[in-house]
Amino acid sequence: MNDLLIFFGEYRNFDVAIPHLKNLNKFDIIVSTWNHTQQFSYKGYPDECLEKYIIDDDILKYIPTAKVIIHDIDKKYMYNTTNMISCWKRAIESIGDLKYNKVILHRTDMISTFDSIIDKEFDNDTIYLQSEGFDENGLFINDYFFAGNFDIIKKFVESFELKEYPMHHYPIGDLITNMNFFYKDIRLFNNSIKYELVRYNHRDIVDNLNKAGVNFFDLAKTDELYINYMEVFKKNSK
Repeated sequence: MNDLLIFFGEYRNFDVAIPHLKNLNKFDIIVSTWNHTQQFSYKGYPDECLEKYIIDDDILKYIPTAKVIIHDIDKKYMYNTTNMISCWKRAIESIGDLKYNKVILHRTDMISTFDSIIDKEFDNDTIYLQSEGFDENGLFINDYFFAGNFDIIKKFVESFELKEYPMHHYPIGDLITNMNFFYKDIRLFNNSIKYELVRYNHRDIVDNLNKAGVNFFDLAKTDELYINYMEVFKKNSK
């Protein structure tokens, strides 16, 4: 059986993130996104903002073999986790009776070394994800990256309801807790996974790396572009 890679979420900076991803040809690929996005420049923000309506070709010109699912944005879910969950559910529903070996859910606006776990053995009934653990609001799960064997990811996705959730991230943890899903932090795979969201405040930096033919994760720590990137990233992650 093949492995399945699902890109999900707002398109945002997919166009500058995608050149940094390797081994896409080893997966069946679904891109599940909504039809409107905002792409911000680094230097001009907030004065320069490209508002864009997404069409199939915005994805197929980078991944010609992808199955593309574009849906209208539901504004009542705009500021919670539901639009992300909707992308997952539409992708899983679209495969019908097909079966896969492994499934990876990957943000559209993220650079990662997801391919470093292709040959890793996943534990059955375990969801691999990125969590910061429990706090006063519950279990915090980042909506960046999920992986696992097909049956457990399918069950995980199908368990969600499409409703208004009060906060980001915590509804995912609530479901995992209430459903007694086993989970492990994806970063425990010998630190082989690296990832960064391509946010508006460093889109231009990543775009310049693409133009220079330099892969983000291959950069030396002394590289000027890398240092510039990390200064911006740290400043805007506080």
